[in-house]
Amino acid sequence: MKKNAVFWGLLVGAVAPNITYATSASMAVPLNSNSTCVISINDESITDFEVECRFPANAQNVTATVVVDGIGMCASDESSTALDSLTHHYGSDTWCWCRMYNPWVSKWVQAPIGFADETSCFANCAKNCADFLTSDKSFRGDMFDGLMNFVAY
Repeated sequence: MKKNAVFWGLLVGAVAPNITYATSASMAVPLNSNSTCVISINDESITDFEVECRFPANAQNVTATVVVDGIGMCASDESSTALDSLTHHYGSDTWCWCRMYNPWVSKWVQAPIGFADETSCFANCAKNCADFLTSDKSFRGDMFDGLMNFVAY
């Protein structure tokens, strides 16, 4: 009985560290303002958007397409810099903000458009996020450069 316990203890001790390393692997995806993006799903979602972005060829002339998912949200904040969080004031949320959540989580980036009222903003914000991500190089750079900093424990 003791032999079995020792055997299983050694086996688990030898395998467990490898499982941890295998599940924490990730791939670098070099999206930047020079990436070419197109709207991949045009479902007129109120909050979510999805675009496909192709990053520029590397030295070996390799390119790839990456799906970028995000959310559009209206807030009362107006800022020229990316934000970690947004402020909401009922009735005055007229600024459209965009955040990517796949393949990474970005900071909130303000879309270069404001709306006359909150209802119009909420109805059109996600679509505008997708449109600007596909057509505005500066906005695309802000989105891909404004990643959240996470600490792994």
